[in-house]
Amino acid sequence: MVYKSDGTSPIAQVAVLLYSAADAFIAQTTSADDGTYRFEGLPAGGYKIWAIPPAEFLPAFYDGDQTFATAALVSVPANGAPIAIAHRLVRWGTISGAVRQEAVNAPIPFAKIDVWTVDGAWVSSEIADREGGYSVARLAPGSYRVTASAPGYHPAFHVRRVEAGANTVASQTVAIQTVVVEEGRTTALTDMLLAPEDSAVLMGDATGDEEVTIADFSVLAASFGTSEGQVGFFAAADFDGDGSIGIGDFSILAERFGEGTTP
Repeated sequence: MVYKSDGTSPIAQVAVLLYSAADAFIAQTTSADDGTYRFEGLPAGGYKIWAIPPAEFLPAFYDGDQTFATAALVSVPANGAPIAIAHRLVRWGTISGAVRQEAVNAPIPFAKIDVWTVDGAWVSSEIADREGGYSVARLAPGSYRVTASAPGYHPAFHVRRVEAGANTVASQTVAIQTVVVEEGRTTALTDMLLAPEDSAVLMGDATGDEEVTIADFSVLAASFGTSEGQVGFFAAADFDGDGSIGIGDFSILAERFGEGTTP
């Protein structure tokens, strides 16, 4: 049966595709009004089952996997006994917000929005409208990071600013904000702020020479895997402000690599 994520509400009219363990397509059927579907006469062995549901749900393999490489196998026994499985599908979520210029708070039209996993893998992109507004849909529930970029501006992650002392910009520390997407809901962000390219903002510069080069990569590599308080931790390479040097910091450096250098 094909269910909603609650495991009890059936989903009708889901296209269900059957593949071999080697990813070869075998057959296709459609779930009935009560969510049931059936494949008959299968030889013993392992199979992968891919469900393509109505628009508000995310396609998925059995057991929630999203790729052929990670899809769980359903084993058909040699004695021909029927196998009953519960195929649960989740509704996708959305991230929305606006892109504005730092300091003057003016909208930046047609900025590019990218959504990444917290490990630095790209997930999806969208283009903002004339008022800088954007909406990135069809996201699986989970945690993400969001970047914005536009010609004439430094690209930037969605961040949170933490006051370290007096209420001045100079006293603020910046950390990349993890954005949590919930099933079937829209996560509304505060404005994404981009600084003009002639400003002094240059994330990825660990050495302080106003360039992002192999020297900065060397600093990051030397402290990779360390956390605040450990020997080898270098605070200037903690670009995302999470107190450790990891893949998120590497992603920032890679995105900004070459900035500030003389052509």
